[in-house]
Amino acid sequence: MRQKAKLSGCKTALKRLVGLSPGAPEPFFDLARLEATLGETQPALQDLQTAIRLNDARRQTNAMARDLRQQARTDANLKSLRSLPAFQALMSGN
Repeated sequence: MRQKAKLSGCKTALKRLVGLSPGAPEPFFDLARLEATLGETQPALQDLQTAIRLNDARRQTNAMARDLRQQARTDANLKSLRSLPAFQALMSGN
């Protein structure tokens, strides 16, 4: 129970960070990771999609920027999403 309360607090903080930095992909990525860990599949996929879209735009102008799509493929916190068609389509760039 205590762990879930901590994760809930983290989720609140990440949502606040997303609101403060709506153009930054990392807060969306971290929020998606947490949501996937909590079993919140749809919100996780939506936030991951936003993170990838923002990251792709960043990588258009900065090839040295972190590749969140590549990181998502191996991130342990996103393992629960990997078998989903929406995740697979996102990883293929569709």
